[in-house]
Amino acid sequence: MRGVITGSDFHFGRQRRGTPAFLRAEGERLGFAVETLDLMDEGDEPISSSRIRAALSEGAVTAANRLLGYHWFFDGCVVKGDQRGRELGYPTANTQTANGFQLAQGVYAVRARLGDRLLDGVAAYGKPMFDNQLPPFETHLFDFDEDIYGQTIQVALVGHIRGQEVFNGLDELIAAMDRDGKKAREMIAAAEPLSTLDVRLGFFAR
Repeated sequence: MRGVITGSDFHFGRQRRGTPAFLRAEGERLGFAVETLDLMDEGDEPISSSRIRAALSEGAVTAANRLLGYHWFFDGCVVKGDQRGRELGYPTANTQTANGFQLAQGVYAVRARLGDRLLDGVAAYGKPMFDNQLPPFETHLFDFDEDIYGQTIQVALVGHIRGQEVFNGLDELIAAMDRDGKKAREMIAAAEPLSTLDVRLGFFAR
C-alpha cells in the first residue's frame, strides 16, 4: 500500500475504533501516505452514498449528479420488450432492472454509450398504463434504428423531465412523449461535464 484517501468521518474495525488519526499514525510508522478529505457540499452537509441514493429515489437527478461530481450512469444488456414503444413511434432499447433498483419512476433525458458511440435519448422508467411490475428502463435513442438486442448499453442520466403519469388514451400519451423528447434534446444540449472525472468517464467533453 502506497497511500490511503478517506473521508473525515471514516471509521473501521471492531467497534469502529479505526479512525483517520489512527491511519495517519500508522502511515507515518509504516511509510504510506494518508489524505483525509472533508467531503462537504455547498450547504455544509456531508456528501454520502445515502444522500445520493435518496436523491435518485426522488428523481432529483441534478442533486445526485452534483453530489457525485459526475453524471450517474448504469449499464445493462438490451433485452426484448413488449414492442409497444415501436408501435407508438418510439422504439426503445430496454434494459431489465433488478430488485432494489431505487431510481424514481419517471421520464429522463439521457446520454447512452453503445460501444464507442455516444447517443442522446429520452428514457422512461415505469409503466403506469401497463404492467408496472419490475419495469425495464426504456431508452429511446434519437435518430437511431438498429437491432442491438444482446448488446451492452451504458446510460447516463442528464436530467429529470417529469414523473410517471396515466393518460386518457394513447393519443395523449404520444403527445406527452413528443414533449418529453423535445425537452430531453434541450436538456442534453445545455448539459456540461461536472468535473474532470466526468470528462474522463466519456459521456461529456469540455
